[in-house]
Amino acid sequence: MKIAVLYSGQIRGDSYKDNIWHMKTILPEADFYFSTWKGDVEYSFIDHYFDEPHIPYNSEKQLHQLYLKKLRELKEEHGYVPEDASARSVLKCRSRKMGRDRVKQHVAHALAYEKFVYGKDYDIVIRIRYDLEYEKEFDSEALQYLISLCINENKPVGIGYLGTGGDHGIPLREVSLVPRAEMIGDVFIIHKADMFDHTHVYELIENKKLRSAEFGWHQILCQPYATNCWTANQMYAWIAPSEAWIKEQEEKCARRLK
Repeated sequence: MKIAVLYSGQIRGDSYKDNIWHMKTILPEADFYFSTWKGDVEYSFIDHYFDEPHIPYNSEKQLHQLYLKKLRELKEEHGYVPEDASARSVLKCRSRKMGRDRVKQHVAHALAYEKFVYGKDYDIVIRIRYDLEYEKEFDSEALQYLISLCINENKPVGIGYLGTGGDHGIPLREVSLVPRAEMIGDVFIIHKADMFDHTHVYELIENKKLRSAEFGWHQILCQPYATNCWTANQMYAWIAPSEAWIKEQEEKCARRLK
């Protein structure tokens, strides 16, 4: 079995170092490829820099309007947006730009797939973000279980946190994966190489039909093949953005409220 591991998207902070080391340790037989967007910083390990795309539509227009409504209600009630948990969850990132940025991850994977996998004899492709941390229980045995599940059931398998589930520290192989309707946990995705079409991604965007984040991955990896997916709805891999990135997002949110 031949496996391609595709790292793509933005590189935030230094978590990518442990991320890559961990994956190479538990999956030494795979071929690793690293890509990101062209920018001010260059990294010696990157195989290719892609031009960052322009997404010509807001894939989260309705969600954006909902969060704007909540923000207005908070401001009307308090005269400002209070710094409590409910307010912070509203502020998390729901801007118009977010509806465009969250589609770029699909483009990044499609470009990497086209360059490094398309036309070659890979069986499995693993999509990984750079800004992840892993539970220590996410070892070779757990990963091989997910890969075999993907192959045997012809379904993509994702890891993510979709609103329900337990705490950190539960071994992946001891938790039942759950079938998801129209969503894939997307911080870490395993799919068969022949069940992905990069041209389909580009066509969906051109027609302004590709949804963002987990919903978009379902459109790409499930719908064309009349299948569902498995999602490990626990945080065995989770996003670990840098402090600088967190501060930048908070400042952007604060500016939007003025």
